[in-house]
Amino acid sequence: MKMAKLRLLLWISLALGSTGSSSVDGHTEGAAKLESYNVDAGETSVSGLSSGAFMAVQFHVSFSSTLKGAGITAGGPFYCAEGLISIAVSSCAVTPALIPVAQLVLLTKSDAAYGFIDSTSYLENSRVFLISGAKDTVVVQGVMEKLDEYYSTFVKSENIARNFSIPAGHGQLSNVYGSKCGTATVSSPYIINCDYPSGFVMLQHIYSDITYADDNAMIPENLLEFNQSEFFAGFPGLVSMDTTGYVYVPTQCQKGSACRLHIAFHGCRQGRGTIGDVFAVHAGYNGVAEMNNIIVLYPQVVKSTLTNPYGCWDWWGYTGPFYESYNVVAGETSVSGFSSGAFMAVQFHVSFSSIVKGAGITAGGPFYCADGYFSLAITRCTFSPIFIPVDYLMALTETYATSGLIDPTSNLESSRVFLISGTKDIVVVPGVMTKLEEYYSNYVKSENIEINFSIPAGHGQLSNMYGSNCGTSIVTAPYIINCDYPSGFVMLQHIYGDITYADDNAMIPENLLEFDQSQFFSGFPGLVSMDTIGYVYVPTQCQNGAACRLHIAFHGCLQGRGMVGDVFAVHGGYNGVAEINNIIVLYPQVASNILINPYGCWDWWGYTGPLYGVKEGLQMAGVKRMLDRIAQS
Repeated sequence: MKMAKLRLLLWISLALGSTGSSSVDGHTEGAAKLESYNVDAGETSVSGLSSGAFMAVQFHVSFSSTLKGAGITAGGPFYCAEGLISIAVSSCAVTPALIPVAQLVLLTKSDAAYGFIDSTSYLENSRVFLISGAKDTVVVQGVMEKLDEYYSTFVKSENIARNFSIPAGHGQLSNVYGSKCGTATVSSPYIINCDYPSGFVMLQHIYSDITYADDNAMIPENLLEFNQSEFFAGFPGLVSMDTTGYVYVPTQCQKGSACRLHIAFHGCRQGRGTIGDVFAVHAGYNGVAEMNNIIVLYPQVVKSTLTNPYGCWDWWGYTGPFYESYNVVAGETSVSGFSSGAFMAVQFHVSFSSIVKGAGITAGGPFYCADGYFSLAITRCTFSPIFIPVDYLMALTETYATSGLIDPTSNLESSRVFLISGTKDIVVVPGVMTKLEEYYSNYVKSENIEINFSIPAGHGQLSNMYGSNCGTSIVTAPYIINCDYPSGFVMLQHIYGDITYADDNAMIPENLLEFDQSQFFSGFPGLVSMDTIGYVYVPTQCQNGAACRLHIAFHGCLQGRGMVGDVFAVHGGYNGVAEINNIIVLYPQVASNILINPYGCWDWWGYTGPLYGVKEGLQMAGVKRMLDRIAQS
């Protein structure tokens, strides 16, 4: 579950990269690139308040090989919420008796064994300081006591210090700024003046040789803004991150002195979009940092209306049920699709051929068959295949590859492709699939292409357990046909080779998860006719850290969640095979759009723009971001 993008942000860019501009113009779009400095390896630490405290624990445990210690105010154990908001707001906030510390310790050790986090042995010599206000009613002291119990399993007892006696509510404790101490009621910006310099106290415990200084020692111009976008593929909002973060760089650090690095995670409602730079200025770190040559990084979360309305760090899973990602084997990703999903699968396969092992196509056609025209989509690419110019489409493919819009076509040579067409299909007639076979034959080894054009089926996903009767050209929603033919298994078996058969009865229903697709489309999936919700099937062993493959299944028109619910995701014929063979199956979902896409089809003719079918295509890129999230570990 390593938080790879944050590691880039917090470690590589400060400690290992090259220098960048140091000027800041004060505007989000003009925020400077984050510079590199002379950071002393092994002298990095973290701290956090509230959601930032949970994040600091996650970061400390995950990257313990590079972190010296942690200061935690009002947080809880690693993975306390176990991916559920219901647990986050109950057990991990106000009912700590329900926190299963022993189970969380086992989960930590399991994650470490699989390499999702660093070895827990690194925690032994860490230094940890725990703070909990005696009047905190948001994250009650019992939760911090559970964190104390959790850390005590891994960290030497003499390295853990704590202060649970200050009569404070829920907030960052200061000795120079904030609301009055002694009450449970705390409001924005959630900093409390209890005559207690928590920033200094935590840093002094972690590093030992720290000289005291208050915020008056801070030099205001040393607090810099920087652009966070580069650390999140240019789209920080997709994971509820702000475009701009803060970093305090002491004068001597700017001049090249060897410096330490501390990362301070703000709490909910404390990000830049809510209170500006108040936390970065008044949390109590910068004066100490200036006097002791400690760079302080303040990464910033931003509110997201649908998934994160209070601007909290993700410690319960709002970035997706797979927010920790999975152990996906490199080079073992494949795609399939039916109807418009088949055309989409071809596009995705050809565009990302460097990472896609193979494709299973039912009732689709060649890459860019419609060439950007709806009129061609509903004529030559469906029932007039004689007019499909395969040579021209190949030339177009090569042009796109040469320009870098798609991967080099040489990657396709070793791909494995399975093509299915029902003999009674009158929507995408078999001749269109014959043209697709001709197209693929120019790139893929002939022995790697397999076809089945003999089943007497109409237009639908073929199954051996579910659907309408086989043998007729008339098919209606949900466009799944029981022809006693397990197309999901057949395609996956051809692509991977070593697949054990299983039918849908092997599926475990609770392993089919919903996730928020908004984050992969800048928060507005509807603008490109994508649903807010998608599905992903995660086999039990994949959830437990086993090495797994990844398959992306694209539904057809009139088969998305808004039309048939989860029927395609449940009955498409993949999940039973996936459960037995450790294959994660991603089911991205299109939504109908009355103006541009009334039937909820994937874009294979250009309703989202002329580059619809290449890597930059709006739907294509969004699905690729989903793939990257699942496989990022």
